[in-house]
Parts: sequence; C-alpha cells; structure tokens
Amino acid sequence: MTMTRAFDELETAKLAEVTVRGRERCLRFIGDRREIWENAQPFLRNPVSKRLFIRRIDGAESANRAGLTALAHYSMLAPPAYTTYALSREEWKTLRQQHKIIEAPAQDPDASEMEVWWYSPARFAEHGMVDRLSLYLSLKAAHDERTETAVEEMMQKFKW
Repeated sequence: MTMTRAFDELETAKLAEVTVRGRERCLRFIGDRREIWENAQPFLRNPVSKRLFIRRIDGAESANRAGLTALAHYSMLAPPAYTTYALSREEWKTLRQQHKIIEAPAQDPDASEMEVWWYSPARFAEHGMVDRLSLYLSLKAAHDERTETAVEEMMQKFKW
C-alpha cells in the first residue's frame, strides 16, 4: 500500500510516469536528475527540525558536520567560529541520555551548533559532511547574501 501511494504521489506531482504491465506497476522518472530536483522543490522540506547551541561534549564530534561548517567545506565560504553538527532525532535522544547537555549562547566560544534532523543525516553523508542536497534544503531560506552565494556555488559544482 505504501509503494502504491508513493507511486501515485510521484505521478500526481508530475515527477514520474507509472505504467502497468499485468499486476506490476513500473515507475519512470521524467527528465534528467537536475530537472527532477528542480521540479521536486515545492514538495521538499527542510530536514532540520530543531537548532540549538550546546557546550562541546564528547561524542558530538562523531556526528556529521552540517550547516555553515559543511557549506564552508563545499564552497569558498570561510568556516564559522563554531562547528555545526547534524544528528537524527534518535541520535540526539541517545546523546542527551549519555551526557548532561548544557545549552549555550551562540556567542560562547565553547559552543557548538546542533541540528536535529527529521531523518538520519548519516544515511547520505559524504566524508563526515551532510550531503549537498540536504544541506541545500537546510540553508535555502538563509537571508545572508554570502550564504546564498555559497549555496549557489555549491550547487553549480554538484555532479548530477
């Protein structure tokens, strides 16, 4: 039932065509990868459910880097003063249980930014950094001109 619904939604969004051969339903995406990405934009949401600053703790370093930290890796943007990490909700819950988490102001030199994602960023991570497409979705609403320029630069370099 879930696959049937997914096929129907992709077809309704005009991202794919569904054909039926006997009892088998086949899905064929319309266009190349870049076209599919651009056409899917209205249906995609920010993967970040919550952002907060915490004091640095052991164990956070194993999380994938995200936000401006990852953007600095993928573009010419200078790295921020703090490191941004991304964890799934389950990973965040485990980290909170293992450590006493202390929230900190963003200006604290001993702070790290933690992004809690709707899904595990590790699923698509590349070399300890969140993937570019998820990073784009997490930063596309940025109101900083330098960030917007760096996001555009990152996407232009993306190999479709």
